[in-house]
Amino acid sequence: MYMNGAENYIELILGFTSFSDLLSRIEMVKTVIQFDLNALDEINKGIQELNNKNKN
Repeated sequence: MYMNGAENYIELILGFTSFSDLLSRIEMVKTVIQFDLNALDEINKGIQELNNKNKN
């Protein structure tokens, strides 16, 4: 989802059919966002490690 942008998160949330569906969709988006943030953190750590190796 990170590559597709926030518009898709909004579209996903706004496609709800009931209040419980809305809550489920919000939780799903929160989970995906957390996954994306963790993936970016790992990528940044890898970049930092490579930069540190190249300095030595």
